[in-house]
Amino acid sequence: MPPISRRKTLGLIAAVSLPPFAVVGVAPSVAGDGSMTALRDLMERHKAAAVADDAAWNALADIEGSAAMEACPSVRVQTSRLLTGRDDAGNDIWEPMYSYSPEEIEKVFRRHLESQLCMAPGERGAPWREKYTASSEARMQAKIDELAALQAEVKRIESECGYTAADEVAGRSADDVKQIERRIVGFVPTTLAEAVALATWVLDARERRGSYIEDDDVKSALQSIANAGRA
Repeated sequence: MPPISRRKTLGLIAAVSLPPFAVVGVAPSVAGDGSMTALRDLMERHKAAAVADDAAWNALADIEGSAAMEACPSVRVQTSRLLTGRDDAGNDIWEPMYSYSPEEIEKVFRRHLESQLCMAPGERGAPWREKYTASSEARMQAKIDELAALQAEVKRIESECGYTAADEVAGRSADDVKQIERRIVGFVPTTLAEAVALATWVLDARERRGSYIEDDDVKSALQSIANAGRA
């Protein structure tokens, strides 16, 4: 079968809405060569991998919604509070403010420390500044340790209930699907039927569940078809 001409390549835009291997003016026999078989094989492999991937993510979601996971503590520590108003008795109403990482904790404490040190300038304030700085550093480290303990507890729960293992399985299954998709979108067709099959599959995969195809992948597939037209 001769290579796709530039004219036929441009005509694909009008043909992609047709089912694969049912292109007007193209005999069914063009789908029988080794190249088409390879493309079909990739598509079938993708279908099987997508089913496995969906099952892996569903299993992960089931564990995520389990009682064990719901018992996980929130990985955050209170590092400040915000005055939001006063109640009917005139008492201040404070809203706790939280930090979720060591970097956030350090940022809060550094900002507060700077504002406090400004209140004791000069040599007379030096002893107080030194003492207050040491106290602030100790409280900051205590909060960082508290956060680390919460993170460790969450990891322990995730490991014991199977979440960690299930997450690794889901990650690998997603990688398997993406690897096959990269091979499909990079497939350079040698016949018009292959080009239409490729374009139809990519457009369909872009819209359906069980695919990681994005706009850049669609562009890659079109580039593969364009490369065929240059042959």
